[in-house]
Amino acid sequence: PRTSADAHEFHIGLAGAGSLGSTCADLLAKAGVGGLRIVDPDLVNVHNAVRHSGGIGAVGIPKPLVVAAEVSEHNPHCDVSFENFTSVLNLDGADRFWGATAILSTIADDMVELALNRTATARGVTVYYLRALRSGSAGRLLRVRPGLDACLECIAHYHADGDRRALTIPPQDNEVIARECGQPV
Repeated sequence: PRTSADAHEFHIGLAGAGSLGSTCADLLAKAGVGGLRIVDPDLVNVHNAVRHSGGIGAVGIPKPLVVAAEVSEHNPHCDVSFENFTSVLNLDGADRFWGATAILSTIADDMVELALNRTATARGVTVYYLRALRSGSAGRLLRVRPGLDACLECIAHYHADGDRRALTIPPQDNEVIARECGQPV
């Protein structure tokens, strides 16, 4: 696939700089986006260093700092900023994260994503929610455009009511699906 010639005009808010978020940030920078605002309150941990783009040498360092350094190395023209030790839910309303062209959330916590969804929907901001299954066999991408697409909360209601608009992708027999924290999805 081709990268848009105007990719330098895109400014992306990235919520989550873990295994999937670090990879997404790197790919976005390589694609030539003009700006990234990276938000994650966590440090790179030993148990996820093998999947994080920073690797074992980044253990104990704030995830957004590691990712921002890598992004700047691959694309020095990308305006990278980050917020560490702060949840996306605690960002000031004037933070440039909320003014991004789009927000990409790779947070593996349903409750945080629901709260992010509520805030972004109220602000009229498009959010792409991305999840990868631990085995790497599949990924899930959900776009929420306020006023156009169903929000995460609505999709949960559709699913609970058995509505066919909410698709469920069951795990394979030998597949374990879990979040970073090890809790099952």
